[in-house]
Amino acid sequence: MFILGLLLPICYIPGYTGASIPTQWAVLSLALPFLLHCASISRVWLGFIAFAILGTLWAPQVYDSIFGIWVVVLWGLSFQLGQSSEDPTSLYKGLAYGLSVSSFIAIFQWFGYTPLPVAYGNNVAGLLYNRTVLSAASALLILCLIEHRLWLYIPSLLPGLILSGSRGGWVVLICGIAVRIHWSLVIAQLALVALIFGTSASSSDTERSLIWASAIHGLNWLGWSANSFIGIYVLTTHSLIHPEFAHNDYLQLGFEFGSASLFLFSIPILSLVWRPTLAVFGFIILATFYFPLYTPLTAFICCFALGHSLRGFSPSGLLIRHCRPDLLPWAHDPRPEYDPAWRSTLPVQPRTS
Repeated sequence: MFILGLLLPICYIPGYTGASIPTQWAVLSLALPFLLHCASISRVWLGFIAFAILGTLWAPQVYDSIFGIWVVVLWGLSFQLGQSSEDPTSLYKGLAYGLSVSSFIAIFQWFGYTPLPVAYGNNVAGLLYNRTVLSAASALLILCLIEHRLWLYIPSLLPGLILSGSRGGWVVLICGIAVRIHWSLVIAQLALVALIFGTSASSSDTERSLIWASAIHGLNWLGWSANSFIGIYVLTTHSLIHPEFAHNDYLQLGFEFGSASLFLFSIPILSLVWRPTLAVFGFIILATFYFPLYTPLTAFICCFALGHSLRGFSPSGLLIRHCRPDLLPWAHDPRPEYDPAWRSTLPVQPRTS
Protein backbone atom coordinates (compact mmCIF):
# COMPACT_ATOMS: atom_id res chain seq x y z
CA MET A 1 0.00 0.00 0.00
CA PHE A 2 2.99 2.28 0.39
CA ILE A 3 3.41 2.35 -3.41
CA LEU A 4 -0.24 3.34 -3.91
CA GLY A 5 0.09 6.11 -1.33
CA LEU A 6 3.24 7.36 -3.05
CA LEU A 7 1.87 7.31 -6.60
CA LEU A 8 -1.63 8.67 -6.01
CA PRO A 9 -0.69 12.32 -5.22
CA ILE A 10 1.90 12.57 -8.01
CA CYS A 11 0.17 10.90 -11.00
CA TYR A 12 -0.05 14.20 -12.84
CA ILE A 13 -0.38 14.91 -16.57
CA PRO A 14 0.40 18.56 -17.43
CA GLY A 15 -2.35 20.20 -19.44
CA TYR A 16 -4.85 17.42 -18.75
CA THR A 17 -5.15 17.04 -15.01
CA GLY A 18 -7.82 19.31 -13.58
CA ALA A 19 -9.61 19.75 -10.27
CA SER A 20 -11.19 16.29 -10.49
CA ILE A 21 -7.76 14.81 -11.36
CA PRO A 22 -8.99 11.88 -13.49
CA THR A 23 -5.51 10.32 -13.51
CA GLN A 24 -5.93 9.59 -9.81
CA TRP A 25 -9.28 7.90 -10.43
CA ALA A 26 -7.50 5.76 -13.04
CA VAL A 27 -4.71 4.77 -10.63
CA LEU A 28 -7.28 3.81 -8.00
CA SER A 29 -9.15 1.73 -10.58
CA LEU A 30 -6.00 -0.27 -11.29
CA ALA A 31 -4.63 -0.53 -7.77
CA LEU A 32 -7.67 -1.22 -5.59
CA PRO A 33 -8.77 -4.52 -7.19
CA PHE A 34 -5.15 -5.70 -7.07
CA LEU A 35 -4.78 -4.83 -3.38
CA LEU A 36 -8.11 -6.35 -2.42
CA HIS A 37 -7.33 -9.68 -4.11
CA CYS A 38 -10.35 -11.93 -3.50
CA ALA A 39 -12.04 -9.70 -0.93
CA SER A 40 -15.61 -8.88 -1.86
CA ILE A 41 -17.61 -5.71 -1.34
CA SER A 42 -20.39 -5.98 1.22
CA ARG A 43 -23.90 -6.65 -0.01
CA VAL A 44 -25.05 -3.24 1.19
CA TRP A 45 -22.43 -1.52 -0.96
CA LEU A 46 -23.36 -3.72 -3.91
CA GLY A 47 -27.00 -2.75 -3.41
CA PHE A 48 -26.11 0.93 -3.43
CA ILE A 49 -24.00 0.49 -6.58
CA ALA A 50 -26.93 -1.32 -8.19
CA PHE A 51 -29.19 1.63 -7.34
CA ALA A 52 -26.64 4.01 -8.86
CA ILE A 53 -26.64 1.92 -12.06
CA LEU A 54 -30.43 1.94 -12.09
CA GLY A 55 -30.29 5.73 -11.88
CA THR A 56 -29.05 5.88 -15.47
CA LEU A 57 -32.66 5.25 -16.51
CA TRP A 58 -33.67 8.74 -15.40
CA ALA A 59 -30.29 10.48 -15.66
CA PRO A 60 -30.30 13.88 -17.44
CA GLN A 61 -26.95 12.95 -19.04
CA VAL A 62 -26.09 9.25 -19.22
CA TYR A 63 -22.36 9.88 -19.75
CA ASP A 64 -22.13 11.95 -16.56
CA SER A 65 -24.02 9.24 -14.70
CA ILE A 66 -21.65 6.51 -15.94
CA PHE A 67 -18.68 8.52 -14.67
CA GLY A 68 -20.48 8.95 -11.34
CA ILE A 69 -21.06 5.18 -11.08
CA TRP A 70 -17.33 4.66 -11.65
CA VAL A 71 -16.63 7.00 -8.74
CA VAL A 72 -19.19 5.25 -6.52
CA VAL A 73 -17.51 1.88 -7.19
CA LEU A 74 -14.16 3.38 -6.19
CA TRP A 75 -15.73 4.68 -2.96
CA GLY A 76 -16.81 1.14 -2.15
CA LEU A 77 -13.43 -0.38 -3.02
CA SER A 78 -11.56 2.24 -0.96
CA PHE A 79 -13.89 1.60 1.97
CA GLN A 80 -13.36 -2.16 1.62
CA LEU A 81 -9.58 -1.70 1.53
CA GLY A 82 -9.79 0.23 4.79
CA GLN A 83 -11.83 -2.52 6.40
CA SER A 84 -9.40 -5.21 5.30
CA SER A 85 -6.21 -3.36 6.35
CA GLU A 86 -4.81 -4.22 9.76
CA ASP A 87 -2.17 -1.49 9.77
CA PRO A 88 -2.67 1.62 7.60
CA THR A 89 0.60 3.29 8.57
CA SER A 90 2.44 2.19 5.40
CA LEU A 91 -0.28 3.78 3.26
CA TYR A 92 -0.19 7.01 5.26
CA LYS A 93 3.60 7.15 4.97
CA GLY A 94 3.37 6.75 1.20
CA LEU A 95 0.70 9.46 0.99
CA ALA A 96 2.89 11.74 3.10
CA TYR A 97 5.86 11.29 0.76
CA GLY A 98 3.71 11.77 -2.34
CA LEU A 99 1.85 14.82 -1.04
CA SER A 100 5.15 16.32 0.13
CA VAL A 101 6.07 16.69 -3.55
CA SER A 102 3.15 19.08 -4.02
CA SER A 103 4.07 20.80 -0.77
CA PHE A 104 7.64 21.29 -2.04
CA ILE A 105 6.41 22.62 -5.41
CA ALA A 106 4.07 24.99 -3.54
CA ILE A 107 7.12 26.76 -2.09
CA PHE A 108 8.36 27.64 -5.59
CA GLN A 109 4.87 28.61 -6.68
CA TRP A 110 4.63 30.94 -3.71
CA PHE A 111 7.68 32.83 -5.05
CA GLY A 112 6.08 33.22 -8.48
CA TYR A 113 7.58 30.26 -10.34
CA THR A 114 4.51 28.51 -11.76
CA PRO A 115 5.47 26.12 -14.57
CA LEU A 116 2.29 24.06 -14.00
CA PRO A 117 -1.27 25.11 -14.89
CA VAL A 118 -3.42 25.96 -11.89
CA ALA A 119 -7.08 26.77 -11.38
CA TYR A 120 -8.50 30.30 -11.44
CA GLY A 121 -5.13 31.96 -11.00
CA ASN A 122 -4.46 30.20 -7.70
CA ASN A 123 -0.72 29.96 -8.04
CA VAL A 124 -0.11 27.65 -5.04
CA ALA A 125 -1.60 24.23 -5.69
CA GLY A 126 1.36 21.89 -6.19
CA LEU A 127 0.43 19.04 -8.53
CA LEU A 128 -3.21 19.11 -7.46
CA TYR A 129 -4.32 22.00 -9.73
CA ASN A 130 -6.58 23.56 -7.11
CA ARG A 131 -5.24 25.05 -3.90
CA THR A 132 -8.31 23.94 -1.93
CA VAL A 133 -7.64 20.32 -2.87
CA LEU A 134 -4.05 20.68 -1.66
CA SER A 135 -5.18 22.25 1.61
CA ALA A 136 -7.96 19.71 2.26
CA ALA A 137 -5.80 16.68 1.43
CA SER A 138 -2.96 17.98 3.60
CA ALA A 139 -5.27 18.60 6.57
CA LEU A 140 -6.92 15.17 6.33
CA LEU A 141 -3.59 13.38 6.01
CA ILE A 142 -2.12 15.31 8.95
CA LEU A 143 -5.06 14.13 11.07
CA CYS A 144 -4.33 10.54 9.99
CA LEU A 145 -0.67 10.96 10.90
CA ILE A 146 -1.55 12.43 14.28
CA GLU A 147 -3.93 9.52 14.94
CA HIS A 148 -1.08 7.03 14.39
CA ARG A 149 1.62 9.19 15.99
CA LEU A 150 3.65 9.53 12.79
CA TRP A 151 4.93 12.93 13.81
CA LEU A 152 8.03 13.01 11.59
CA TYR A 153 5.93 12.98 8.41
CA ILE A 154 3.90 16.07 9.31
CA PRO A 155 6.43 18.95 8.80
CA SER A 156 6.83 18.26 5.06
CA LEU A 157 3.07 18.75 4.58
CA LEU A 158 2.87 22.10 6.33
CA PRO A 159 4.12 24.30 3.42
CA GLY A 160 1.27 23.07 1.23
CA LEU A 161 -1.27 23.66 3.97
CA ILE A 162 0.03 27.10 4.89
CA LEU A 163 0.95 28.53 1.48
CA SER A 164 -2.22 27.39 -0.27
CA GLY A 165 -4.12 30.08 1.61
CA SER A 166 -7.31 28.01 1.82
CA ARG A 167 -9.44 28.40 4.94
CA GLY A 168 -11.05 24.98 4.70
CA GLY A 169 -7.94 22.99 5.52
CA TRP A 170 -7.34 25.00 8.68
CA VAL A 171 -10.94 24.58 9.83
CA VAL A 172 -10.68 20.81 9.40
CA LEU A 173 -7.30 20.56 11.11
CA ILE A 174 -8.18 22.77 14.08
CA CYS A 175 -11.53 21.04 14.61
CA GLY A 176 -9.84 17.65 14.41
CA ILE A 177 -7.30 18.61 17.05
CA ALA A 178 -9.90 20.34 19.23
CA VAL A 179 -12.16 17.28 19.32
CA ARG A 180 -9.40 15.39 21.09
CA ILE A 181 -9.43 18.03 23.83
CA HIS A 182 -13.18 18.52 24.30
CA TRP A 183 -16.31 18.58 22.15
CA SER A 184 -17.24 22.00 23.45
CA LEU A 185 -14.21 23.52 21.72
CA VAL A 186 -15.40 22.18 18.37
CA ILE A 187 -18.91 23.53 18.91
CA ALA A 188 -17.49 26.92 19.85
CA GLN A 189 -15.27 26.99 16.78
CA LEU A 190 -18.05 26.01 14.41
CA ALA A 191 -20.30 28.65 15.96
CA LEU A 192 -17.58 31.24 15.37
CA VAL A 193 -17.17 30.14 11.74
CA ALA A 194 -20.95 30.34 11.23
CA LEU A 195 -21.01 33.83 12.78
CA ILE A 196 -18.23 35.05 10.51
CA PHE A 197 -19.91 33.45 7.49
CA GLY A 198 -23.22 35.11 8.35
CA THR A 199 -21.91 38.60 9.11
CA SER A 200 -19.00 39.08 6.72
CA ALA A 201 -19.52 36.64 3.87
CA SER A 202 -17.32 37.11 0.82
CA SER A 203 -18.54 36.87 -2.77
CA SER A 204 -17.48 33.22 -2.91
CA ASP A 205 -19.45 32.52 0.29
CA THR A 206 -22.51 34.16 -1.24
CA GLU A 207 -22.16 32.02 -4.36
CA ARG A 208 -21.85 28.93 -2.21
CA SER A 209 -25.12 29.81 -0.47
CA LEU A 210 -26.85 30.06 -3.85
CA ILE A 211 -25.37 26.69 -4.88
CA TRP A 212 -26.69 25.12 -1.68
CA ALA A 213 -30.11 26.61 -2.33
CA SER A 214 -30.13 25.10 -5.83
CA ALA A 215 -29.20 21.68 -4.43
CA ILE A 216 -31.94 21.86 -1.79
CA HIS A 217 -34.49 22.94 -4.39
CA GLY A 218 -33.67 19.85 -6.50
CA LEU A 219 -34.01 17.23 -3.75
CA ASN A 220 -36.40 14.35 -4.43
CA TRP A 221 -36.92 10.74 -3.30
CA LEU A 222 -35.03 9.00 -6.12
CA GLY A 223 -32.43 11.64 -6.85
CA TRP A 224 -31.22 12.71 -10.28
CA SER A 225 -28.59 9.95 -10.74
CA ALA A 226 -24.88 9.81 -9.97
CA ASN A 227 -22.82 12.88 -10.88
CA SER A 228 -25.92 14.70 -12.13
CA PHE A 229 -25.18 17.91 -10.22
CA ILE A 230 -22.40 18.64 -12.71
CA GLY A 231 -25.10 19.76 -15.16
CA ILE A 232 -26.53 22.41 -12.82
CA TYR A 233 -26.05 26.13 -13.55
CA VAL A 234 -26.68 28.74 -10.87
CA LEU A 235 -27.80 32.30 -11.53
CA THR A 236 -26.09 34.86 -9.31
CA THR A 237 -26.57 38.61 -9.13
CA HIS A 238 -23.80 39.15 -11.68
CA SER A 239 -23.60 36.07 -13.89
CA LEU A 240 -24.52 32.47 -14.58
CA ILE A 241 -22.01 30.12 -12.95
CA HIS A 242 -21.30 26.42 -13.42
CA PRO A 243 -20.20 25.17 -9.97
CA GLU A 244 -19.85 21.46 -11.01
CA PHE A 245 -20.15 20.46 -7.34
CA ALA A 246 -22.60 21.44 -4.62
CA HIS A 247 -19.72 22.34 -2.26
CA ASN A 248 -21.52 20.28 0.37
CA ASP A 249 -21.33 16.52 -0.02
CA TYR A 250 -24.44 15.90 2.07
CA LEU A 251 -26.54 18.07 -0.23
CA GLN A 252 -24.94 16.67 -3.37
CA LEU A 253 -25.44 13.06 -2.29
CA GLY A 254 -29.07 13.83 -1.45
CA PHE A 255 -29.51 15.58 -4.80
CA GLU A 256 -28.01 12.69 -6.78
CA PHE A 257 -29.22 9.63 -4.86
CA GLY A 258 -32.31 10.82 -3.00
CA SER A 259 -33.35 8.69 -0.04
CA ALA A 260 -30.69 6.07 -0.91
CA SER A 261 -28.07 8.58 0.26
CA LEU A 262 -29.12 7.78 3.85
CA PHE A 263 -26.91 4.70 3.53
CA LEU A 264 -23.89 6.90 2.87
CA PHE A 265 -24.87 9.29 5.68
CA SER A 266 -25.01 6.37 8.13
CA ILE A 267 -21.38 5.37 7.52
CA PRO A 268 -19.67 8.36 9.24
CA ILE A 269 -22.28 8.27 12.03
CA LEU A 270 -21.56 4.60 12.73
CA SER A 271 -17.84 5.32 12.52
CA LEU A 272 -18.11 7.95 15.24
CA VAL A 273 -20.03 5.54 17.45
CA TRP A 274 -17.98 2.42 16.78
CA ARG A 275 -14.40 3.71 16.65
CA PRO A 276 -14.08 7.49 16.21
CA THR A 277 -10.93 8.77 14.54
CA LEU A 278 -9.63 12.23 13.74
CA ALA A 279 -9.79 11.62 9.98
CA VAL A 280 -13.46 10.61 10.16
CA PHE A 281 -14.32 13.72 12.13
CA GLY A 282 -12.28 15.83 9.71
CA PHE A 283 -14.22 14.38 6.79
CA ILE A 284 -17.55 15.14 8.47
CA ILE A 285 -16.53 18.77 8.89
CA LEU A 286 -14.98 19.12 5.42
CA ALA A 287 -18.04 17.66 3.68
CA THR A 288 -20.21 20.51 4.99
CA PHE A 289 -18.53 23.14 2.81
CA TYR A 290 -16.47 21.25 0.22
CA PHE A 291 -16.66 18.13 -1.97
CA PRO A 292 -14.08 15.65 -0.60
CA LEU A 293 -15.89 12.64 -2.09
CA TYR A 294 -15.62 14.06 -5.61
CA THR A 295 -11.87 14.67 -5.76
CA PRO A 296 -9.99 11.36 -5.85
CA LEU A 297 -7.22 12.00 -3.32
CA THR A 298 -9.52 13.27 -0.57
CA ALA A 299 -12.17 10.67 -1.48
CA PHE A 300 -9.68 7.85 -1.10
CA ILE A 301 -8.35 9.14 2.24
CA CYS A 302 -11.87 9.63 3.60
CA CYS A 303 -13.32 6.31 2.41
CA PHE A 304 -10.26 4.38 3.54
CA ALA A 305 -10.38 6.05 6.98
CA LEU A 306 -14.11 5.31 7.27
CA GLY A 307 -13.56 1.68 6.35
CA HIS A 308 -10.70 1.27 8.79
CA SER A 309 -12.75 2.92 11.53
CA LEU A 310 -15.54 0.36 10.95
CA ARG A 311 -13.17 -2.58 10.86
CA GLY A 312 -14.83 -5.45 12.68
CA PHE A 313 -18.17 -3.61 12.92
CA SER A 314 -21.28 -5.59 13.69
CA PRO A 315 -24.72 -4.28 14.76
CA SER A 316 -24.89 -6.78 17.63
CA GLY A 317 -21.43 -5.77 18.83
CA LEU A 318 -22.49 -2.11 18.70
CA LEU A 319 -25.50 -2.77 20.92
CA ILE A 320 -23.53 -4.83 23.42
CA ARG A 321 -20.67 -2.36 23.54
CA HIS A 322 -22.88 0.61 24.43
CA CYS A 323 -25.55 -1.16 26.47
CA ARG A 324 -23.59 -3.75 28.41
CA PRO A 325 -19.85 -3.29 27.77
CA ASP A 326 -19.09 -5.63 30.69
CA LEU A 327 -20.48 -8.51 28.60
CA LEU A 328 -18.09 -7.84 25.74
CA PRO A 329 -14.61 -7.21 27.14
CA TRP A 330 -12.96 -7.44 23.71
CA ALA A 331 -15.23 -4.81 22.13
CA HIS A 332 -12.78 -1.98 22.74
CA ASP A 333 -9.88 -3.91 21.25
CA PRO A 334 -8.97 -2.17 17.96
CA ARG A 335 -8.24 -5.58 16.44
CA PRO A 336 -11.38 -7.07 14.94
CA GLU A 337 -10.15 -10.64 15.01
CA TYR A 338 -11.54 -12.99 17.62
CA ASP A 339 -9.09 -13.29 20.45
CA PRO A 340 -9.48 -16.35 22.72
CA ALA A 341 -7.35 -14.60 25.36
CA TRP A 342 -10.41 -12.61 26.43
CA ARG A 343 -11.46 -15.56 28.55
CA SER A 344 -8.59 -14.91 30.93
CA THR A 345 -10.02 -11.45 31.65
CA LEU A 346 -13.37 -12.70 32.89
CA PRO A 347 -13.87 -12.65 36.67
CA VAL A 348 -13.67 -16.07 38.26
CA GLN A 349 -16.24 -16.92 40.91
CA PRO A 350 -15.22 -19.86 43.15
CA ARG A 351 -17.89 -22.47 43.60
CA THR A 352 -18.99 -23.07 47.16
CA SER A 353 -21.05 -26.19 46.55
